[in-house]
Amino acid sequence: MHTVSYNLLREDLDTGDILLWSSNSFFSRLIQTFCKSTWSHVGMVVKFPGDLLMLWESTLDDQLSGVRLTPLSQSLCDTVAVRKMHIERTPHLFEAIMKVRKELNGRPFESDLMQMLCAGYDGPFGHNNTDLTSLFCSELIAETLIRVGILDSEKPSNEYTPKDFSSEASAPLRLLNNVSLDKEILVDYSSIHKQSAKSLNKSNLINRIIPALGS
Repeated sequence: MHTVSYNLLREDLDTGDILLWSSNSFFSRLIQTFCKSTWSHVGMVVKFPGDLLMLWESTLDDQLSGVRLTPLSQSLCDTVAVRKMHIERTPHLFEAIMKVRKELNGRPFESDLMQMLCAGYDGPFGHNNTDLTSLFCSELIAETLIRVGILDSEKPSNEYTPKDFSSEASAPLRLLNNVSLDKEILVDYSSIHKQSAKSLNKSNLINRIIPALGS
């Protein structure tokens, strides 16, 4: 895969772009092994007014687990790749995503390991029942894309894995209205001063985010 510096890539990142992660943690290795994939986590870029890039994801985190929006630059770790989405970014698209966010934000990460693993298994007893009370990462992204009219709704959102959003998928995503995804580009984020990002004044960040999020 081609590698591009985040500082150069950032200008082109926009709402709908897909981000994929790979790491050496036990949980990530379990997903990668079971799904036969390089990737264990998926999220989506949401661009707010003022050139603020946020990450829409559901994740396990010691500080804040579950469905959340978080500054993208503070979420870059391990191995990260981006797939650019080709779509018309209309106000309606942003509003539709914010409607999904209002409903799902803060819901817990899926605690049922079998449900997550069944998403990558198509054999007997491998079907999941739809349940949005808790969501794993690929379920959240699939549900969001279905709700905003980008992804075909025939396949339930909890039957997706991170692999399905990558070029490794056995079949491409059934994207609607001529929407398409580029192949992965590895993100070189070594130039980002993480310590500076972490020490960013939290109140200033909140003041920038809240007006854009709306009620």
